[in-house]
Amino acid sequence: MQRLTNADLNTVARSLNVPVAAILAVGQKESGNRGFTDTGLCIVRFETHVFRRYTGQTVSGSNRAAYERARA
Repeated sequence: MQRLTNADLNTVARSLNVPVAAILAVGQKESGNRGFTDTGLCIVRFETHVFRRYTGQTVSGSNRAAYERARA
């Protein structure tokens, strides 16, 4: 798996008009400082309140199927 380079981070920071430190801080907070899975997928924090806003349901054992459908 290829890692993001300083050039990648600078490009993104410039395009968003934010400091590189902000990109790094969000990445660290959202992914536990990993960024990507072993298979190269981006790690994104699952926010239950966002799920509830879009589906009207909460995530629990009884709503696991709804969670899986929304995640697909």
